[in-house]
Amino acid sequence: DGSYDTTFWANNTFSSWASKQVSFTKDSKSPSLQIDNPVERENISGDFSLNAAWSDETTEVETYNYTIYNETYSETGGLNDTVDSSRFEDGEYSTRFNVTDSAGNFNNSTISTTFDNTRPVLDSHTPENNDNFSSSFDVNATWSDTTSGVKSSSYELRNSSLQVSGDLNSSIDTSNLAYGDYNLSYILEDYAGNVRNKTVQITVDKEIPSLKTVLPENNSIAGTYVTVNATYSDRYTGVKKANYEISNDSQQLQGQLNDTIDTTQLSEGDYNITYTVEDYAGNTNSSKVNITLEDSK
Repeated sequence: DGSYDTTFWANNTFSSWASKQVSFTKDSKSPSLQIDNPVERENISGDFSLNAAWSDETTEVETYNYTIYNETYSETGGLNDTVDSSRFEDGEYSTRFNVTDSAGNFNNSTISTTFDNTRPVLDSHTPENNDNFSSSFDVNATWSDTTSGVKSSSYELRNSSLQVSGDLNSSIDTSNLAYGDYNLSYILEDYAGNVRNKTVQITVDKEIPSLKTVLPENNSIAGTYVTVNATYSDRYTGVKKANYEISNDSQQLQGQLNDTIDTTQLSEGDYNITYTVEDYAGNTNSSKVNITLEDSK
């Protein structure tokens, strides 16, 4: 291969000579081609570059282009350009890099990639929004990604002064967490870099509700009707249940606090009244008083 000069001679019957010289290049070798980006089996989201390097020892490379294709679609463009993968349907594609020199010699190479511009799906999760906890709890989730698959699954728990993170489907130890509201984020990232982030609010409440009995007084004597009154509150999650139980060894009645008990169905004698309040985090507080029922029939 290389450059050559050729001289053509001619004469006539009078022995006059004429000549003409022409130059040409012989090139029988294909151009070299090196693909820089993307790489084989890469998962791609959004814009990406189609970069390659090429050279030719003898002539020049005249054309350099790519073809992206699958079974139903094909697109061609110039190399060392940027392509928006979101214009394509998610799935696997082949990309052929082509270079041709001025002598018509060509070289090409093909790689396979996956276009994925869809975020992973968070199918289910616990805790849910506005859940309350008094002790350690599990952060569980299920997810899916039909194209490139889920690369990482994690959570992030934070408020104004603290942030902790870890893998999904694990436990959070609340022993070192202050009481109050937190944002809990479920974070999924697929192999193409698409991210799903869902945030719920939870409350950590390890404090029992306050409870003060009002009526009846301890060791009092009651008749046909007994008013069971108490004051209670919970400053973090609120009181979910406020109940009483009046009982002895053989009889028992239950109901809600701040109500009146009809004792006609109970025998005379000594009874315990247990006051119980429970907040939305499951913390409970209870208190007891003793009463004696007389003339209950």
